Amino acid sequence: MKINIWICIFQIALFVSQTCLGAKDPVKFGKVTIEELEMKEYLPDPDAAAVVLCSYGYYDNKSHYFTHVFRVKILKKEGYNFANRKFRVSQKSSIKGNTYNLVDGKVVVDKLSRESIYKERITEDFCVVNVAMPNVREGSVIDLHIHYFGFPWNWYFQEDVPVVWSELRIDKPHYIRFRETFFGNEPLYIRENNRWVAKDVPAFEEEPFMTSRENYITKFEFDILSISIPGYFREYSVSWESVSKILMENRQFGSVLNSGSYLNKVAKGINSKYQTQEAKIVAALDFVHETIEFNGRDRYTAKCHTLSGARDEGIGNSADINLTLIRLLEKLDFEVYPVVLSTKENGILSLVYASFQRLNYVLAYVKIGDGFVLVDGTDKYLPYYMLPKKCLNWKGRLVDKDASRWIDINTAYKDDQLSYYELSLQKDLSLTGKLSYIKMDYAAYDIRKKLENYNSIDEYVEYLTKGHPDIEIIDAKITGIEDVYGPVKEEYEVRITNHAQSIGNTVYLTMTLLEKIEDNPFKAEERRYPIDLNYPVLHRGVVKISLPEYFIVEEIPEQVHLLLPNNDATFTFSISNINNTIMLNYKLAVNKELFLETEYGDLKAFYNEVVNKESEPIIITVK
Repeated sequence: MKINIWICIFQIALFVSQTCLGAKDPVKFGKVTIEELEMKEYLPDPDAAAVVLCSYGYYDNKSHYFTHVFRVKILKKEGYNFANRKFRVSQKSSIKGNTYNLVDGKVVVDKLSRESIYKERITEDFCVVNVAMPNVREGSVIDLHIHYFGFPWNWYFQEDVPVVWSELRIDKPHYIRFRETFFGNEPLYIRENNRWVAKDVPAFEEEPFMTSRENYITKFEFDILSISIPGYFREYSVSWESVSKILMENRQFGSVLNSGSYLNKVAKGINSKYQTQEAKIVAALDFVHETIEFNGRDRYTAKCHTLSGARDEGIGNSADINLTLIRLLEKLDFEVYPVVLSTKENGILSLVYASFQRLNYVLAYVKIGDGFVLVDGTDKYLPYYMLPKKCLNWKGRLVDKDASRWIDINTAYKDDQLSYYELSLQKDLSLTGKLSYIKMDYAAYDIRKKLENYNSIDEYVEYLTKGHPDIEIIDAKITGIEDVYGPVKEEYEVRITNHAQSIGNTVYLTMTLLEKIEDNPFKAEERRYPIDLNYPVLHRGVVKISLPEYFIVEEIPEQVHLLLPNNDATFTFSISNINNTIMLNYKLAVNKELFLETEYGDLKAFYNEVVNKESEPIIITVK
């Protein structure tokens, strides 16, 4: 018989005397003041679209319930996103909420309805609750009360808007051993044994090309290490080895990997048709893509206790898909293991501190020949040897009943693009000719995903011309879309206007077109966090522009070769003029995907020079 250990703790805790928390509660649900309703701006940050007036959480060891009261003031329309919030709670929970507005001097209250609360079960232990608050407008005050059975997973002292007061109290349990891990740069105002307060916390500001806000925002993460009561002891996040053991015992993970008898027939068919390991993996992926549609939810546990659930419904989360793939590969006699990880948005895993709550994805780790490859089955546009960008998040943990170890999660594949332009400058200063591209690896993936949103090539061409009104696309041809293991080739016959500019008898012509970097993506003077580009970049190209004989080239930009320390990035730009045909050869290579904040100054300066060089014109006179 399955024992609910939390109920056992609750029953024992009733007989144990607990120390009362003496500090007064900073906020009471439903007790909104006129001052809060009349508030027009937050003086320390007048541009703030909203401000968290108070976020207060407390864990009661007697009842083993956690309560969170969250109050936010909406100041501008940009703050309306606070009307829709997600909270992680246990299966046993209750939520209530009110929206307060001041209308003609009177307080109007709109209650959160049951229809506006949506619970999504993640595992047997917890779910995510989505709430949509009613009648939110500029000036509204939103009040939420979240109450659930169990210990909190995390606590955010900082939000994307300023926080006036954030307080957490933990009536520390005698039978639960836990670890709190502090993240972020904002100091705490009060830090006591069982009470933590942050005051007047500035809004968290994301930077371009950040890994994840979850790595840097000021917060606590809690992990239960063990539970010990008379007659019962269980370890949880003591070590990554214990996490692996628990996962293999979990009904939505380990047990699922022992199901899937329907895959026997599938494996038999694949084995009879294909001989090589590579062909069998491709066939296994094709089967998974055709059988289970990805619902967009990143999970490390399946939604059911068997693999047949997702098969029958024809749709599933990432774990439904990848655990099915792992089981099918096992039946095809591959050596394969699950690797659990945290996606980029969810934050990186700690090598030191094991954590269930950081996990939200699982991949297949497959032996092919003499090596292993990480494989994901959620995206039909990725070849088996390439991972989604969101999974390229440093390290994952191999899960096995006998051994558990770290697996590097990176990629040797690039945003790889080759361009070739052959154009002629006309008397009216328009450019006519052909633009050709060969896109490989992640560049090919990006164009395939983009084309998925259009019903035809013509519709995609229409989109391109809207974004570039000076380019008339006369004809277009795109090949290689269906074969994800090859490049995508694009060819366009074009007429381009307003690219060459004239002043009197002088024409100014820049050689870069669609590939030109218009603005430096790194504009800030300083950088607080590392720069994550996902993967290396390699963009190469040749641009040929033929000039009529009555055009005379007076000046061309000097060639340049830029190089960052350790060859981390290079840029080559060289223009020549032979018989009135101007030719540009260029190459931009960013050879690593992660730059530390200390390298930001060099990277910013590098891109400044690239932007400036690509903007330098050729100077031409007319006879």
